[in-house]
Amino acid sequence: MPKIVDHELRRTEITKAVIRSIGKEGLANVTIRGIAREGGFSSGTLAHYFNSKEELIDFAFDEISKQAFQRIEARAFSYTKSREKIRAVIEELTPQPSDEHDSVISVSFWAAARQNERLRQKFHEVYENLRSYLRGFIDEGISSGEFRIGGDIEDEIDFIVAITDGLLVSFLLDPGRFPEEKGRRLVSAALDRLT
Repeated sequence: MPKIVDHELRRTEITKAVIRSIGKEGLANVTIRGIAREGGFSSGTLAHYFNSKEELIDFAFDEISKQAFQRIEARAFSYTKSREKIRAVIEELTPQPSDEHDSVISVSFWAAARQNERLRQKFHEVYENLRSYLRGFIDEGISSGEFRIGGDIEDEIDFIVAITDGLLVSFLLDPGRFPEEKGRRLVSAALDRLT
């Protein structure tokens, strides 16, 4: 009798193997063979689900983005204060210094997007989604009187995105300089601009 395969479970296993491989090797050095070895399955198994390394990487990017927004929603929507919602967004996108794995993956995708128009477009969509969340939380904070912004809301959104990206890179390249407490202080300083 042929073995019954749970295809959704298998895709999840493949995704985890891709993410682990990117975290260990960097996106440029990931190979189909290495991903198969990492996941404990054959290269033929990967070929059953994906036609190329590029397709597999697109899938991994989509999954990583989806997981990030699920974490953001789970945390942000558990708060009533807009400031805490925005803090949750920043903290979910800036891993703690001990969580180098996520930072390596993010930076690897950034580097690849410079030469890959399709990946650059995916980043644009992800950043627009992120900005939409921030815009909603800032508007909410202005309406409730929690925030008073003297300038342009879009500038504040871009500032938060820039701070988030900058902290992620800083945590990766100089983790000793950014202990957890300092990271929290920097996030608070970014949020203080809104009040």
